[in-house]
Amino acid sequence: SAADCRNALFEAHWFVRDGSPKTLAYEPVEHTDLRLCPAYNGVPSCCQKSFEVEQALHFDYWKQIFTTKLERVRSNKEATMRMESKEIYNAASPEDRQQFQRAIQAFENVLDPAGHSRCLAAMLTYVAGMMCFACEPTWDDQVQVDMSAIIRVRIAEGTCTNLWEACEQFSSLAAALNQAVLDSHLAVQQLSPLENLAMFNDQQALCDWAHDAIAMHPFTTPGESEREATPPAQAMLGQRLLEELVVLEELEEKPADRRMDADESSEDNDAPSKEEKEGQRRKWKDFDAIKAGRASGFDITWGGVVGTGASS
Repeated sequence: SAADCRNALFEAHWFVRDGSPKTLAYEPVEHTDLRLCPAYNGVPSCCQKSFEVEQALHFDYWKQIFTTKLERVRSNKEATMRMESKEIYNAASPEDRQQFQRAIQAFENVLDPAGHSRCLAAMLTYVAGMMCFACEPTWDDQVQVDMSAIIRVRIAEGTCTNLWEACEQFSSLAAALNQAVLDSHLAVQQLSPLENLAMFNDQQALCDWAHDAIAMHPFTTPGESEREATPPAQAMLGQRLLEELVVLEELEEKPADRRMDADESSEDNDAPSKEEKEGQRRKWKDFDAIKAGRASGFDITWGGVVGTGASS
């Protein structure tokens, strides 16, 4: 039906009669000429050849986001190196100069393709997978909806595991850079703000950021500063943290509330939630963005490394 191709994540590109041809299909149709998401050839899908212009455009936008991030790190390094021409550097102790050089080396490690290419190739693979999520006619089985709005894409656990596996080394380099700058009395004197690499802090932070920034907004084009700004707390919290908050709320219940709960029938206590009832009616599915990205026709290479982690 037409509703199958009305994924709210791509609402701006829904089919409109007599509108632009660069949209999703009106309803799922079989194609054999899909180049960017060939896994959907030969099966009913919402993608069509004319829509690939938009998919390619937004994929390239994400590639530029990641490129710009590295460029800002490079600008941070150059601003830091300019400290060597200042009087404060000439007056610094040998120990301060040595720590300064450690900071410069930490910048170089982050900027070295050997340190970041595998991670950024995996990030591109995730993006490619979300580009192809637009093709899914069963998209509503792979999202969580509240008040008719998508609040979560059911990203497969394996997606986060694979993403972190590819980015763990870069995470260590990013953390070392942050610490080296903080430890250097000279490096912290430069005035340009240090590039935000907090999304690489750990696996949960990276998984949450990729979900909130990429999976939930695959086709929007705000400035990166907007995209990296802290979203509403409910959206930013990881599933693990949400569960912890639920536990805390339960512990903080008043004793009277707990007694009242104990008096309720076991049938009421065991009543499934609205989502559980819906899940009993239909089979929820997880979307593996990394797997979908690997199967795509997008260029998921970065610095000679492809999204699977193998050298090209």
